[in-house]
Amino acid sequence: MKKYIFIQLIIFWSFVSAQSSSLSLNGFGERMETFDAASTSLGDGRFFSGNLNSFSFSSPSTYWKSSLAKLYTTIQISESDFGNNDNLVENHFRMFAFMFPIGTNKACAFGMNPMYRSSLTLVEEQLHFIGADYSPTGDPLAFRTTYDFSGGISEFFTIYSMKVSERFSIGLRWSKLFGNSYYRYVLSLYDVNFNEDETIEYTGEQISFGNFKQRYSSNSYNAEIRFENTQFGLVASYYKTQKLKINLIPEYDLTGWSEEGGNDYYIESGEKHLGIGFKFKINESLGIVSEYNNLKSFNSYDFLNILDDDFPNIISHHLGLYYSVNLENKNQLVDRVNLRLGFYNKKYSMVNSDLEDQGVTLGFGLEYSDYKNTMDFCFKFGSRTSEYATIDYENYFKFIFSISSGEAWFERMEKE
Repeated sequence: MKKYIFIQLIIFWSFVSAQSSSLSLNGFGERMETFDAASTSLGDGRFFSGNLNSFSFSSPSTYWKSSLAKLYTTIQISESDFGNNDNLVENHFRMFAFMFPIGTNKACAFGMNPMYRSSLTLVEEQLHFIGADYSPTGDPLAFRTTYDFSGGISEFFTIYSMKVSERFSIGLRWSKLFGNSYYRYVLSLYDVNFNEDETIEYTGEQISFGNFKQRYSSNSYNAEIRFENTQFGLVASYYKTQKLKINLIPEYDLTGWSEEGGNDYYIESGEKHLGIGFKFKINESLGIVSEYNNLKSFNSYDFLNILDDDFPNIISHHLGLYYSVNLENKNQLVDRVNLRLGFYNKKYSMVNSDLEDQGVTLGFGLEYSDYKNTMDFCFKFGSRTSEYATIDYENYFKFIFSISSGEAWFERMEKE
């Protein structure tokens, strides 16, 4: 009982903490791509984990490998450095899932995870001026604008996974996309006066603002097929969303409070993702993995984007190495220790530029209580170029923690 309370406290803390990043300025916010600390440790991948049975919560085609009912959660804590002593600390809830076997070499799961997240405030540091010749009042004016954007899209998913033959397995995932985001702007307007000493004085502040709420709805589908023998593994994955429905509700604008139910907008071109992974098992303890992923993101409307730019498309390459140590002393609580190292390279395709993102991942994991439970830790270090002239590189550090608890329910029911 204490263990489940601890897990719930982690999830609550993740929800109430700030969730933001520099990429939150584009589209619907920051894209959440991977959900398993073990897989992320292998070069920010998703198809392999280096665990005893190669089970990964980011890969639906592996769920059948566990004969246990499992409860799973992942959180991420990160810090980004933009130079000039500008730092951004963020916390992300990544995934919560419950899976259970439904027969021999078959399993189902359900859970939820954030898909896009943003929580940021932009304030113009300098005032903009309107000359008396262009001012509606006939006097010079100055103004400043502040933007707030928060919320995003989440997924509630169900997964079916099964072993088709001795070497082939499949995983099918259906997700319901839902969520809200809030957009607010504040326009501060000042009268401009000149004192006797010719200094500028700002008086008569007037504030106008607008509040807008967006509701999202769609579905997504993911099909994954896996081939494995004693030495090789090959995975292919395809993911696609249907058109995204957006209900825009102007709760308040320059004309006052709105009593209308809002207007519906549709993004016809949904997300698409293609992924391919390869694993080579050198011996019983050592293995190497490689992945290629190509994500085409949602297009978006200008009223959703603070900077009038969609979230970028992403092409990425990943390379990972794992080494496992089986502990022979069965009296020990820990059954197996997994060490992981990885490298990755990503290209974010913006409208006017491409951003390069490279990094290294380090991680370790523990399998304990007769391999029923796992704890995985990942440390991710990277550097990303920026499209902003004042920022050359964004250096970041991410800590990702995953925990799963399993129990053989069917065996317990037979004993009872």
